[in-house]
Amino acid sequence: MADHILCITDAGGIPLLIRSKAGYKQLPFPVVGSLNGVHMFGLNRKVQLCSTTSHKHKIVWKRYTEGNVVLIAISSLEDKKERRKEWKYLSDGDMIQILDNVFYSLVLLTGIQDLQKSDKNSIDLKLKRNLRCCHHLVDSFLTSGDDEGEYFGIETQTIDLMITPQAAILQEHLEAFVDAANSQYGCLFKNGRVVCATKEWWSLTGQELSLIGRLIYTLKPSATSYDIPVFLPNSNPSSALRLLIFTLIGGIRVCVLCGPLPTLTYVQDSLVERFWVPGLKTLVMTSQSPVVPDVITSSLPTPLLGFLLINMREKFCVSMVTTAPTAPPSGDDVIMKQRRRRHAPTATMTSHEERMRVNRMLGNYRKLVEDDVITATGDHDDEQAGDDPDDVTSPHLTMTSHYRVTSEFSFYWLRRGNFQIFTIFLQEGNPQQQQIPVFALRGFTENLTNSLLSYF
Repeated sequence: MADHILCITDAGGIPLLIRSKAGYKQLPFPVVGSLNGVHMFGLNRKVQLCSTTSHKHKIVWKRYTEGNVVLIAISSLEDKKERRKEWKYLSDGDMIQILDNVFYSLVLLTGIQDLQKSDKNSIDLKLKRNLRCCHHLVDSFLTSGDDEGEYFGIETQTIDLMITPQAAILQEHLEAFVDAANSQYGCLFKNGRVVCATKEWWSLTGQELSLIGRLIYTLKPSATSYDIPVFLPNSNPSSALRLLIFTLIGGIRVCVLCGPLPTLTYVQDSLVERFWVPGLKTLVMTSQSPVVPDVITSSLPTPLLGFLLINMREKFCVSMVTTAPTAPPSGDDVIMKQRRRRHAPTATMTSHEERMRVNRMLGNYRKLVEDDVITATGDHDDEQAGDDPDDVTSPHLTMTSHYRVTSEFSFYWLRRGNFQIFTIFLQEGNPQQQQIPVFALRGFTENLTNSLLSYF
């Protein structure tokens, strides 16, 4: 992700927010002034400066006229020990998406009106103080991909979902709890993933769902309850709502979007125990459940390292990432380990690092399909009205599958209705190593898709 993020007033060039990744020194004011100055220099000559790249850094600017601010993202291009050769440096589109998420995070916690009122000629100290509440959420975009595991909600503009058989039972408890709180918007989370939500909650935009999910994920787990004023960036960026969040048991939180009433104390003292104690056993079972049921994971082929299922219409995604399968050591295994050491940038890799590596590769493949396949064919809509995807004379040819094979991994993408699934398989070059042939990738992916869709 980005190493530095800056928010500057559009007309005055006053820095409102400067955040740097852990381990990086904060940018000095002369550098901040130079970055803003070169952007303003171009605007005065009717030139829009979007990005530039040196041999050490990539810099991207974006102007948000609705908020009277300019956001700048800086990413280092220097090779470091922790960077692996399969990492893909951020493209301009990736960094612009980061800036969009940061801007709408500012709107989410402060409202669009505060940003619009930023004084053009003097430093607005009140606005800078108000933006302090955004620091933790903005910082999460500087560390995304390093510590989060297999979460894809932010980059896909959806919300991460877990599949659990207990969801139907918990849905009844949630709807009763939300109704008693005089609201229609409620959701139950487990470690940043949605367990169940009300119908009105899913009516929020993908941007709003992903940002609220990220906000809840970044909150300290030690707190039992929160009452946070939020502004829905797309639906209502000017009027504040209240996001009430309650920790039920370890890792599971319930949240409600409501108006001035009821109070946090009333909900916590009168409603939480009343509606959630009867479902305590179900909550405990859910807290111990994996993201994907064991019934599905036990039937997965051994070389499958992970998958990502996305439904853009319903605005949710489901993902799972594992590590490479292990087997008792043998002569062939010793040869394979020696081969891996020759090609790996480090001699050893922990289980967490392997998961992060697979997670990055899966995310990179999703971007490849989105940029080079879906965008190239102009196929953005899942429904091509009146067009048969199998008809070669149709003016719209719908891509339904795609695969890619490297020396180490095999990837497959499959579209089915509103769903898209991305899979990654271990594909070693040694013919003695267990692997999935190319012609079998589609069959394995279809079987996995059938198992997952049976829960929706």
